[in-house]
Amino acid sequence: MNRPALALCCTLAMALAAGAPAAQAAEAKAKAAEGKACGHDGPLHYVCGANNVEDMIQVPGTRWLIGSNMYVGRVPKTGTDGLYLIDSVAKTVERATIRLGPEPKDGPFAGCAPPELSMLASHGLELRPGKGGRHTLYAINHGGRETLEVFRVEAARDKTGRGKPAITWTGCLKAPPNAWLNSIAALPDGGLAVSKFADLDHLDMVPVFKGEDTGFVYIWRPGQGFKELPGSHLSGTNGLLVSPDARWLYVNDQGRWRIARFDLKGSEPVVYAKLDFRPDNLRWAPGGAILAAGQIIQVGGSLGAANGWGVARLDPKTMTAQSVMNEPGRPGFSNGTVALQVGKTLWLGTFRGDRIAYVEAK
Repeated sequence: MNRPALALCCTLAMALAAGAPAAQAAEAKAKAAEGKACGHDGPLHYVCGANNVEDMIQVPGTRWLIGSNMYVGRVPKTGTDGLYLIDSVAKTVERATIRLGPEPKDGPFAGCAPPELSMLASHGLELRPGKGGRHTLYAINHGGRETLEVFRVEAARDKTGRGKPAITWTGCLKAPPNAWLNSIAALPDGGLAVSKFADLDHLDMVPVFKGEDTGFVYIWRPGQGFKELPGSHLSGTNGLLVSPDARWLYVNDQGRWRIARFDLKGSEPVVYAKLDFRPDNLRWAPGGAILAAGQIIQVGGSLGAANGWGVARLDPKTMTAQSVMNEPGRPGFSNGTVALQVGKTLWLGTFRGDRIAYVEAK
């Protein structure tokens, strides 16, 4: 895919090309433990062998998590892993096997050819629960093309719970012109909310770090295509969630260190919650709270550094946030992007590293 030499792509490509940044001394040990638990550092316990797991989501009713494998700018010559399967009980991770279904001839995801799986560079993830253990997974893809890929996820039906979910590609949506998409939230009516981080031909983190508007939120519905959500222009428009009643949309205004709540009925003004980090992804927590995770990067900083990061718990009704974690950038893990609670464990991802982390949830 032909692209200009973009500032953000260059920055991230440099950061990601470093592999496990600042962890070269532990590289051999990590490789030996690839796909398995590989030690700890402070409160963080690691599972190695998963590159740049920027986002994670749980397959409903199972022990399994699906993780993304993010690359930006250029896909490494060795290819990508596409998606990961994470066993939250055994604390292991492996590259997911993805089957390619036939290109759909009709329906909302027709007219988009199957991806080149060796170049699948997944970013934000969303899962729409279905019946009988059959669900729909959405993934933003930057590998060779800018698309929203659609997969069928079938949970294994075995009493042990160890059976792996089967993942099959079933269609895709082409991104709107000049849009670099980031995250997805499934709407109950079959639609999707999708965040546009910035223009594809002007990907530059400097405006984001300065808190300038760079993107907005699309609402996509079958037969209607992508339409801009009025009043949704933000700085580094990032992770989002929709409330179960589809009334509220929560969106990370990453450049301004805050979370915005939009009324999808349009009758209430936007409300903001200020954080002490730049929020990246959002995930629902048990009890109805929202978990936000993101990086601590000041103006003039760089995504290529081992930046500190934080996790906060947001009350979606009062829009007040309470700090859960505030961590420095460690050689083994920095730049946290997502916090997903499964039982009593908090799973943590990053866009630059060779591992995922987990801690006991508080």
